[in-house]
Amino acid sequence: MLRLIFIFLLVPAAYIALGQGKLSVFKDPKVQRIFSDEQLKIDVIDQLQADNIQISDLDGFEKLRRLQHLSLSKNLISNIHPLVTLKELRELNLSHNLIKVASPLIQLPALEHLDLTNNQIKYCFFCTFQRLQVLILANNSIQQIHGQGDDFNKFLTHLDLSNNPLIQFPNKFHAPRLKKLNCNETHLNSVATILDLKSLETLSLKSCPNLQTIESLFQETVNGLQCVLPNLKELEISENYLNEGSRNLLNKIRQGNLSVHFCLNGQSIEPNPKHVAPSSNTVQF
Repeated sequence: MLRLIFIFLLVPAAYIALGQGKLSVFKDPKVQRIFSDEQLKIDVIDQLQADNIQISDLDGFEKLRRLQHLSLSKNLISNIHPLVTLKELRELNLSHNLIKVASPLIQLPALEHLDLTNNQIKYCFFCTFQRLQVLILANNSIQQIHGQGDDFNKFLTHLDLSNNPLIQFPNKFHAPRLKKLNCNETHLNSVATILDLKSLETLSLKSCPNLQTIESLFQETVNGLQCVLPNLKELEISENYLNEGSRNLLNKIRQGNLSVHFCLNGQSIEPNPKHVAPSSNTVQF
């Protein structure tokens, strides 16, 4: 049976030495100190948390072949190439580091959850992940998203791009399962390029000073307003940046002009009964 070891590290490196073994695998002395116990078999460890201990060099991590969950938050990491051999890795937290280039991570075939919050990434690269479901890229320097096509982002359900100088999405941003999109505090200037995200349920657009209109998100029907994103249930937006037409639109939503239950800036809104389409009752003999 595979031996599973979970090493949980939240204290300074000086307090986490596990012995004085002779194994020399890791270049970073802080990491080497963690694995200095000769009885630890690093090739069977499946979970490792080593946050906030000033790790700067990942050489040797390629030996941790069984890793499925890895957290290296709040360190000094810039080079992530040693991680690309971890083919069983499913969850990776590299938030609060010094990473500028994260594209090597697309070589991880099993990766499902990736957190790269608060790094120095400028170029968005995630369009070629094989199984990624959750991607957090908040607080980076991303201006544009590159890549499009039907083979991209098939499994992506949650995407956080908040607090980036992001201007727009590609004309055809294909993410058929995306349910939650956070673009708060970006430079996004239009919602037109996200209208193909038909599975989207939550859209966050707070503090986007260049976004002046959201009128293309809704259309008038005989039953009142209807969102062109059929599954959208929640919208967060800073109204003070919007033009008069979009503000009037939001007022109509507050009055229950949508034919479905909706949540606008945390306010739960029930539809006005006159805007709810009557249900069809079929009687068979």
